[in-house]
Amino acid sequence: MSRLNRWTRYAQSPAQAVRFLYHLPRTLALIGRLMRDPRVGIHAKLLPPLAALYVVYPLDIVKDIPFVGFIDDIVIVYYLMKTFFRLCPPEVIQEHVQILSRKEKK
Repeated sequence: MSRLNRWTRYAQSPAQAVRFLYHLPRTLALIGRLMRDPRVGIHAKLLPPLAALYVVYPLDIVKDIPFVGFIDDIVIVYYLMKTFFRLCPPEVIQEHVQILSRKEKK
């Protein structure tokens, strides 16, 4: 699996969701770099702030059911971020992944 796929295709199963949490700091660094890159379109750049806003002020779709009400928040944020990565040009993502990988090796 390429680095690009590793960084953008985490939560296809519960085990991959755990890997996503493990890689969360690197993913946030990648998102930050992509947000500052002028080659990424404005539509894509609207999604991470929208996800952050949803976390801070969630509109509970499923209410009053213990634990299940929290899952809908995770799913919505996950799909917003997945859409963000889909809207970013793959070559731009790959470039930033390589830069971050080089920084980790130092």
